[in-house]
Amino acid sequence: MSQSSFNCFLIAAITTDGFIGRGDADLSTRWTSKEDAAFYRQKSTEAGAVIMGSKTFATLGNKPLPNRVNIIYSRSEIPRTIDLKSVSSLEPGRAYRTSLTPPKLIDRLSEFGLNALAVSGGASVYRQFLESRAVNEIFLTVEPLFFGDGVKLLDCKIDTLNLKLLEIKKLSAQTIVLHYQVNYD
Repeated sequence: MSQSSFNCFLIAAITTDGFIGRGDADLSTRWTSKEDAAFYRQKSTEAGAVIMGSKTFATLGNKPLPNRVNIIYSRSEIPRTIDLKSVSSLEPGRAYRTSLTPPKLIDRLSEFGLNALAVSGGASVYRQFLESRAVNEIFLTVEPLFFGDGVKLLDCKIDTLNLKLLEIKKLSAQTIVLHYQVNYD
């Protein structure tokens, strides 16, 4: 399967001033709305697979999300994960660890018959997928909060991305989702 037919989307909740958390160990479910949680669950379950960094996985208590294949970026062992290289099939509700580059990971997931991936954080994982030009779409839930300081959506500067706004979805009276198409020039 070619990467062009693979839907790799970034999904994140941010504060109005652009932060995804107060610190590395901040659990977003403590400050995001129940509507955002439902939106994330729906989109990531539709994708069938999620990828996150080991710090993000740790904020979940190192427990895989149900009904989705969980891929964890790490070069070392993580509790409750299986090395992606050593498996012949993937099961929803299980966690697999990998250090593959985003394009190689997408190829590997395609070999298993998956055709979508929700890129679920943190900042360095978002950066890796955007830098590799693997992301087709971005879903940003904007919550009505200011942190003033914290973990930015991206942990470094990247080249300018041209985004096309596809939809503004109102999740509640206070929370919106901005849905973008990513255009790489």
